[in-house]
Amino acid sequence: MVKDEYRMTVWPGQRVPVGRVLVVPVTVENSGSSETLGDAVSWRDVPDELYLRELMDLDLSDARAISAFTATYGVLGRMDWSLVPDPSSKRGGATDPSLIKLQRRLKREAQAWPAGERKRRMSKDAIVYHARLLRDCVRLLDARQNGGEAKLESSLRLEPAELFVPVVLNAGLTAYHVYVDLPDADLHVPYGPPRPNLYSALCLQMANHIAEAAVYRRCANESCGRLFVRQRGRAAGSRERRTEGVRFCSAGCARTQAAREYRRRKGAKGAQ
Repeated sequence: MVKDEYRMTVWPGQRVPVGRVLVVPVTVENSGSSETLGDAVSWRDVPDELYLRELMDLDLSDARAISAFTATYGVLGRMDWSLVPDPSSKRGGATDPSLIKLQRRLKREAQAWPAGERKRRMSKDAIVYHARLLRDCVRLLDARQNGGEAKLESSLRLEPAELFVPVVLNAGLTAYHVYVDLPDADLHVPYGPPRPNLYSALCLQMANHIAEAAVYRRCANESCGRLFVRQRGRAAGSRERRTEGVRFCSAGCARTQAAREYRRRKGAKGAQ
């Protein structure tokens, strides 16, 4: 049972559009080798529930899978660590000795990178760390809703533990801000729309679900079992009414399970 003082709320208390993510070519460094992903700057839509689906499915031990994820959706996090809680300040009780060591090691490695390329390089280990933080937030939210123990991947610890989700998300949400624009004026406005990193966009996806008190469900397809909120494969206009009584994360999973159960019924009749 969640104590009243630990109930999470989100300002401004409603869903905020995630918008598109700015995807730039990036060189991913991994144990002395590197791979350049992408060849042009582009804006890309972020699939609904990406943090619940593709991110949770991602094999963080598979460098090729991480590269494919990055090439498809954008780089997860920043090498300046500006989107994660500072583990050295201990603000809010945050402690993570392993991140401090990781930051120091990657800082030494980054010094060998050409100065003009440092903003477009990212370590695989840094991507993995950012991914683990978000995945741990999902596990904690799932445990709050559905019970059970959340087994965390990351080494970040906060006291009390209920601070983990708000501290992690608030750090990642700094890319979003209120702004004023002059769309009809031939003037340069030094702000403009947010240009979020994929990590920030996924933090906002999660915050939006918290704001609407969304319920995590587990797909009833026996070969899937992933967490989801709304079923994919439905028209956008039906999105809100697909939050109740939905058993499958996608129309494809619904068809697969229906076919499986049909074969079972058919086999049972044949055995009689």
